[in-house]
Amino acid sequence: MSSIVGDVAATPLTHAHDLTLGVSIEVSGCPTTCMHCWALGGNYGAMPLDDAAFVLEALERFCDERRLGYSAYPMHEVTAHPMAPDIIRLFAPHLGEHGPGYDPILTPGTPLASRPDWKDVVDAAKESGAHALWVAFHGFGGEHERQLNRPGAFEETCLAVRRAHECGLGVGANVFLTKPGLCGFDRMLAVLVQLPLGTLWIGPASFTPTSRGRRYETLRPELTDLLPIAEHVVEVSDVNADVWRDLPSYTEAAWARRAVEGDWPATEPSREPRYQLVCRRNLDLYTGTTGVYYRLHGNLRHDGAERVLERALVYGPVSDEAIYLGGGPSSPALAAGWGDQGSTRVYFEHRSVRYCWLDRRQARQLHGEGVLNQPD
Repeated sequence: MSSIVGDVAATPLTHAHDLTLGVSIEVSGCPTTCMHCWALGGNYGAMPLDDAAFVLEALERFCDERRLGYSAYPMHEVTAHPMAPDIIRLFAPHLGEHGPGYDPILTPGTPLASRPDWKDVVDAAKESGAHALWVAFHGFGGEHERQLNRPGAFEETCLAVRRAHECGLGVGANVFLTKPGLCGFDRMLAVLVQLPLGTLWIGPASFTPTSRGRRYETLRPELTDLLPIAEHVVEVSDVNADVWRDLPSYTEAAWARRAVEGDWPATEPSREPRYQLVCRRNLDLYTGTTGVYYRLHGNLRHDGAERVLERALVYGPVSDEAIYLGGGPSSPALAAGWGDQGSTRVYFEHRSVRYCWLDRRQARQLHGEGVLNQPD
């Protein structure tokens, strides 16, 4: 997956003005290593400010000349960059579909709790259009800290929420549920209500077919784990209330039945090709997604930014599903062949369970095993 695409013709291609390049730029690592993280965040060094400016200027020039749209977003954790206020302001005009501003500011909270200039970071985000902070909780106390691989992370996340309130920001949170995390669910929820948090999304995390995602998948709650807390969840949050009132319809078995019976959702964004690029800290440019580097096109500085971006454009769009798993058959065929008709594990979205079936199919093909349920 790391070979460079061959050179392109000297004459630039002409493209429709509504074509958009989505570019994730890895400007800074994250002080946490969250188990659920789809982007496979980790603690690595920061991209120099001058390099980030070089990438954005090259991207803007390239797209302006070809009448292309673009959207550039700083990853993995912009608030952890040593020059975070400057990086935030630098990216603000280039966010595209992620604008206006960083709204909300997505963060595990740790950087805003641990750096002395946290208020400068928040002020820069507010100047760029941010109105809210969005954090994540994975359980009470030590369980949250185990999922983030960082001692003290629970109090750090709570402190980040309090600091956001102090600066006049709204605050929301994802509350990701796992089997071990459910043991302290009531205590965690009491803390979140007291903080307080304005909006809560509560549920199991999506499945991402990576080595980290597979380990996290072993913690996915089943129907019997979630039914006892469903009424309480609906009382504190109206987000996904319809799902919580009908949990049996969101088990793997229920999704499999829907697929086989032809009742699968018509829209599947993860299967739709789009231009998605990743610029690494060393300025290597890939087609792919953050954490999964599908095709290398070259280095923006050493190989020439225009040349490398043109290679990426010629290579074309690719779907999330292709990046992770190379694509696959229709959902009814997947459900019939690789769905577990007896599984009560809960998935709030169809993309997540489809990824599970594709991943299961790929693993069994690699090991030369048969399908789980042989289709007719």
